[in-house]
Amino acid sequence: MVVFIDELKDQPQALKDTLLYYQDPSQGGLLLNKVRLIIKKNKPKHIIYTGMGSSFFDSILASNYLTERGISADVRDTGEFLDFSQLSNIGTANELIIGVSQSGESGELVKLIQRMKESKFNFEFFWGITNTAESTLGNAARLRFLTKGGMETSVTSKTYTTSLLVQYLLARAISDEEPLSEQLNKEILNLIEIITPKIGSDSGSFWSLAKKIDAHLGNYTFINFIGHGTSMTTVMQSALNIKELAKIYAEGITVGMFRHGPVEIIDPNYRGIVIINDLTTAKICKPVIQNILDKWGKGKIVVITNYPEELQGISSSNLMICENPIKNPYLAPIYDMIMLQPYLCLKTEQRGFVPGEFRNTQKITK
Repeated sequence: MVVFIDELKDQPQALKDTLLYYQDPSQGGLLLNKVRLIIKKNKPKHIIYTGMGSSFFDSILASNYLTERGISADVRDTGEFLDFSQLSNIGTANELIIGVSQSGESGELVKLIQRMKESKFNFEFFWGITNTAESTLGNAARLRFLTKGGMETSVTSKTYTTSLLVQYLLARAISDEEPLSEQLNKEILNLIEIITPKIGSDSGSFWSLAKKIDAHLGNYTFINFIGHGTSMTTVMQSALNIKELAKIYAEGITVGMFRHGPVEIIDPNYRGIVIINDLTTAKICKPVIQNILDKWGKGKIVVITNYPEELQGISSSNLMICENPIKNPYLAPIYDMIMLQPYLCLKTEQRGFVPGEFRNTQKITK
């Protein structure tokens, strides 16, 4: 059995383990409550999430959550942040930095932590999200928020989806909301219950859906992933994964940026996957989808949406709609990503590669 595929099937259990950790008032629950106390006592003026690759992308979810609630936050590529920031000024401005790394040993983040030490940065304002407790990030962070993904040896999968969950819970705590309310706990358990049979075995419906998506899109040398809001986490991660796994060039892009020039690439050979996680995005994307199918060159697209009713009136053999039953826009990306993973594996195998095996690099370490 391919290790990567085993790790995909482990995701429901990894999500359950992560949920249990943050339900526990002596472990993750204690940390989240501590966050609320810290924020009430000394609220940072600005929150900076920083990571590379998947760790950058899952931080989009948290940043969106905070900014929607009037809390200043953004996400920065650690390599850029390392070379183009004045850390001593950030520390004195009470800006909270949240480093994100599955291994806790991402090269850029390790260098950033060293630079912070040299700059006499106040580590009271440095927290970390990681799957590896005893790591450079885990040891440096004032507060360490663990993803309970377990051992992961291949391309990022379960540490990404569990990190999405941790990002959401932490953002709620920073917003001084109950991090894991009774209602949210039910929603998360429902999500896990839904995805378990779909991804957990070879006969799961996500594996058969992969073949249907493949039959619809066919072969291509380039594919767009398009989204808006929280769906950008899946958009960017999917574009990264198909490059890592199937060695196919892809671009992840917001629907707004797509309309500003990239529409010119659309012709009958165009292939795209549009991801919709909220009602606003559904309304924004509908005319773009219609134009891709008709006015802009008649390309083929797949739409993953939790508002399929908003696409009523669009009829085309070039359109395939996959429904996401998770209405919460901050949990929907977990479902989106897990739904797409078997398709990415299928494309990888079609191109003669083993899912999860690296060709030019390796699992990120120090």
